[in-house]
Amino acid sequence: MKVVAIAGDVNDPTHRTRLLEETLNIGGVSLLVNNASDLGETPRPELVNASLELFRQTLETNLVSPLALIQQALPQLSQTHGLVVNITSDASQVGYQRWGVYGSSKAALDLLSKTLAAELKPLGVFVVSVDPGDMRTQLHQDAFPGEDISDRPLPEVTLPFWAWLINQDPRSVTGVRYRAQGTLWEVPVTA
Repeated sequence: MKVVAIAGDVNDPTHRTRLLEETLNIGGVSLLVNNASDLGETPRPELVNASLELFRQTLETNLVSPLALIQQALPQLSQTHGLVVNITSDASQVGYQRWGVYGSSKAALDLLSKTLAAELKPLGVFVVSVDPGDMRTQLHQDAFPGEDISDRPLPEVTLPFWAWLINQDPRSVTGVRYRAQGTLWEVPVTA
């Protein structure tokens, strides 16, 4: 397996094209992980006081650019019968105070994932969303400036989930929202 790191901005169409040219050179993309995220304004404002300009930027990174990359990668994904993983958050499911900008962008990404799973399944392309959970990351630290987040687990805690997911038949997981931490990975559907 060849791994190539290409730094850039997922909001830049030229960067997305460059990424997909590289995957085409190695046989096509079979696993697309939309992991780029924008927390939004910090400190996090109440939603009614949020800058609409910064909210649009967050939506661009967390919702529009993942869809743009999926659209652009679709020919390769169709050929490889690939899996798309959209990284979401528990903030998409709960109305946490001061998380409205980020949470609503991730809620929209969850719906986008479910819709794409239904629309792309006939093309042999499969889509899931994954909530990695609270972790000791820079984004999480940015959400809590000046606070000690050392009690959060390191991202490696999710490795068992990722090992499981990439070994599943994508047809059996498509359309599902997962939590990467804990023993119950599939998020139950609530009425």
